[in-house]
Amino acid sequence: MPTPTEPNTVWSIVTQVKAHRIVYYTDDPNYRPPSEGDWYYVSQHLGDLPAQMTPANCWGWRYRHGEFSDVREPDEPARMASLLDSNRQALLGLLRDKIDRARAEWAPECLLGAELRALKLQQAQAWLRHAPQDGDAFELLAGVASTQRVTMAEAARSLVERDAAMRRGLVDTELVREQLARDIREAATQDDLLALRRRLLGDVLPALSREAALPVNPMTPVEWDEPLAASHRVHEVSRLKTRLREIVNAQRRRLHDGYAENEVLLRHKAKLAQALLDNGGDKPAGQDYTLLEGLAEAHGLALADAARLAMGTISDAEAILRGSELLKDRLSARIERMNSLRDVQRVQKELDVFDVRVAADAQEQR
Repeated sequence: MPTPTEPNTVWSIVTQVKAHRIVYYTDDPNYRPPSEGDWYYVSQHLGDLPAQMTPANCWGWRYRHGEFSDVREPDEPARMASLLDSNRQALLGLLRDKIDRARAEWAPECLLGAELRALKLQQAQAWLRHAPQDGDAFELLAGVASTQRVTMAEAARSLVERDAAMRRGLVDTELVREQLARDIREAATQDDLLALRRRLLGDVLPALSREAALPVNPMTPVEWDEPLAASHRVHEVSRLKTRLREIVNAQRRRLHDGYAENEVLLRHKAKLAQALLDNGGDKPAGQDYTLLEGLAEAHGLALADAARLAMGTISDAEAILRGSELLKDRLSARIERMNSLRDVQRVQKELDVFDVRVAADAQEQR
């Protein structure tokens, strides 16, 4: 048989039909494969073969579209390094998942929730700093107090305390995350990674490592009013809070038209509009009214009418935010107070009504 480097050699390459693996090759021009086989395919190749390919290892090569590819397993050091890196990435993913779950209770439940949470905290701090005066705006704080059935002062203290607890929780989980991420990246052996895995699944935030029991279906009327098992209640609370978040987010998406920084521009237009209307419909000196003038031209309106349109738009947006936030607070509290399957069913029905209403509003807007 000629060497693989001999030029102008025509090779018959026998490969598996499905896998394209090479099972045999020869330069014999009289070679004819058995006619009864249907699992192989014979190709003609002109020129050199790969220098590393031999009759003993050709099974580790593929031939497809005139190209050879080496699909043999890498040598042991390379294979072990690849396995170590794969396990390292798996542990980093497990760490991220566990930290995310630990922080889930602090995450905003709905779209723009962080902004509203900051407003609630601001109102709570203002209430605790001084006795409120007539005209002060505390409607979000009042919503929390009404939902939780507590006084305004108690609601304010609970918001401040929750914010402090959230900050402590974020700091604690970040310290854990940074230390473990460093240890995982610096692990040099599989034993090191195995020890870190045991640590991740056991010592680190152990409450998140326990699998919750599967929920049960009620079989008798009595079971509807029996207290839920702790694991069952966790499932139902998580499920209904997720549903509530999706519905509120769907309602608040009406405020977005898909353009980046739209909220900033909308508020800027409203600020210009308010200044113009406060000035009797005349442009105050020293301010650029290009945005408002463009709105007026686009709608064929006088500048003062365009200002009223901008103010109406921002008022509608604020009304949606306030209304959805008050409803979210009320239903979130209902979900937290659930104790039986009957409670779960009642909250579910209320969410269904809320969902239908949001869908109808969205359809009307189209």
